[in-house]
Amino acid sequence: MALIGKIRERMGTFLVIAVGFSLVAFLLGDLLTSKTSLFADNKNEIGKIAGESISPQDFEAKFQQNLEFYKINNNSENVDAAAMDNLRDQTWNQIINETIFQNVYRDLGILVTTEELVDMVMGRFVHPKILEVPAFKDSVTGAFRPDAVKRYLSNIASDEKAMGSWMNFETGIKRERVAQKYVNMIKGGLYVTKAEAEQDYMANNRNVRMSFVAMKYTDVADSLVVVNDADLKSYYSKHENDYKQEASRNMEFVTFDLAPSQDDYRVAELSLKELKADFEASTKDSDFVKMNSDNKTIKAEYINPSSIPVLYAGLGAVQVGAVLGPYMDGNEFKLVKIRSIQEMPDSAKARHILIRMANGDTAAAMMRADSLKKAIKSGKITFAEAALKMSEDKGSAEKGGDLGWFKEGAMVPEFNDACFKGKKGEMTVVRTNFGFHIIELQDQSQLSKRIQAFYVTRKVEVSTATDHQVYAKANGFVAKYPTGADFDKGIAAEKLNKRNADNVKENDRTIGGLEQSRELIRWAFKANKDDLSKVFQLGDKYIIAHLVAIHEKGIATMDEVKDQITGNVKKEKKAAQFIEKMQGTADLNALASKVKMIVESADNVNFANTYILNYGSEPAIVGALQSVKKGGVTKPTEGRRAVYVARLDDVTEPAAKTDLKDGKKSLEAALKQRVDYQLFGALKDKANVVDNRGRFY
Repeated sequence: MALIGKIRERMGTFLVIAVGFSLVAFLLGDLLTSKTSLFADNKNEIGKIAGESISPQDFEAKFQQNLEFYKINNNSENVDAAAMDNLRDQTWNQIINETIFQNVYRDLGILVTTEELVDMVMGRFVHPKILEVPAFKDSVTGAFRPDAVKRYLSNIASDEKAMGSWMNFETGIKRERVAQKYVNMIKGGLYVTKAEAEQDYMANNRNVRMSFVAMKYTDVADSLVVVNDADLKSYYSKHENDYKQEASRNMEFVTFDLAPSQDDYRVAELSLKELKADFEASTKDSDFVKMNSDNKTIKAEYINPSSIPVLYAGLGAVQVGAVLGPYMDGNEFKLVKIRSIQEMPDSAKARHILIRMANGDTAAAMMRADSLKKAIKSGKITFAEAALKMSEDKGSAEKGGDLGWFKEGAMVPEFNDACFKGKKGEMTVVRTNFGFHIIELQDQSQLSKRIQAFYVTRKVEVSTATDHQVYAKANGFVAKYPTGADFDKGIAAEKLNKRNADNVKENDRTIGGLEQSRELIRWAFKANKDDLSKVFQLGDKYIIAHLVAIHEKGIATMDEVKDQITGNVKKEKKAAQFIEKMQGTADLNALASKVKMIVESADNVNFANTYILNYGSEPAIVGALQSVKKGGVTKPTEGRRAVYVARLDDVTEPAAKTDLKDGKKSLEAALKQRVDYQLFGALKDKANVVDNRGRFY
């Protein structure tokens, strides 16, 4: 309690203040009072960081703490699966960060003193989270009040739980400050020399114009290049570090979709047919909808009859109170009861002035709106002027309150009724949740028949019987084709569509196109190659998967990357053939004739801009030109997309530059910016992080 002690030395006893919920939102303590865990086996590791084992119990404790923070900040006890996954990822990264950086800080002697902490809580450089707390602000000016923090800390000194929460918060902001010191130290050690600044200046400003002959690799078909095992082994041994990989799995799978059957459609339709007479006889339609409809929303807006299916095109003859249907609309059946039929516009044009209710004072706002309406009608001020000066809807105020044309139902009900049930030219005052509106109805579209209706809906859902049928079909596939070797045979015989999921990582949460696919991923990392999975239910599908390939962490085997290697070896062989063909001819026209290509050109090429039209970035040939005098020709040079022979036609040398301060600053800023997003990754790589979360979640 270093900070509390410091405050007591300085301030003595303080008054007690009430602190609102917003403080709790970020001062949550460790609610876990025991080591109780979801995991009984303490020998298992959730991971390892810099040689330090992370137990499932420690991970779960920190995750539960973060989960409680999340619930308080979102004012909800319900946390969906996606949020839980994100919280676990955040917790893991937090543990990595703390483990790696605490070791670094200790070795470097970086710390935060008590004086600094006091300064962050109530001094000159108060932490932003403290500044956000309403209880620490002046109720009138909104200014931060250090004395409010002092009184709060004095109040909680004898409250063990509250004090624990505060100490956790202190720990957090201290870690944040230490991290910033470390980052600033790294940035402070970065420097760009004068030579580097000069080199950068020349790279960006020494432009060359060149002519060249290029032989593209794509001009020779891969099938014409012969590659043997010795070629592949030689290339792999030289470049094996290029094929580092994370552990992953390749799967293929088939799906059996859970879609409603014809019987399910008939059941849904029949259920509404049985309700039709009762709906027609109902005198409390809104209650009837709430009790019987899958969609409980009660809508009272007027709709165009054309929105009713063609089956009811003769709506003009239907009486108020009639019930139409059931009919299919999307994935549900509907009954519609006609509440009223009216002639009314389907769009209106209006302008308004909004007067909000300050501090909930309804009477004052209404009086102000009425007075302003009278002033407009008497000519003391125009509507547009009043809107510009007094409307609290700033978006429309700048246009004199003009809202333009809008469809029926686009506005809140009270506003909507004033515009669609009122008369053109009327000015009315209407109250909504936003405040009081002075509305001038400027115009309406022509009248057309509109209906107001109540709906009872029934979604068509997969029944238990249909579910069992689909599940039986999926199980039948596994029974008939039980091995990976049988998988393709079964797909062909059953006329199913096979899908692939490649490069699936152990901690991936989903597979594209499949809901709730975490369990399938966990299976893939426990199974053996060529295993066939059990039947998984993922969302609205039953899935059967075949594990095609296992890729372990480290350097990929030659067989795993054989296709990539083969392509690269063929490219190398083509390059060698092209270089041999292009040797010995310094005249570009003669060379072009010899290799049956054309002479091309490129302008304004430099080290910073190695882009060549139709070829892309080609730094090798641009670099080769730097050692050639004007008029000189390069040797055949292997590039990314072709082999080139280039002639340096002209050089535009940059103006001499003696002041390189701006260039140095720019380079240093770019270098320091990289610290923010590369430092953690570099330390993480050095720490040899092992992530086993996929075994537990």
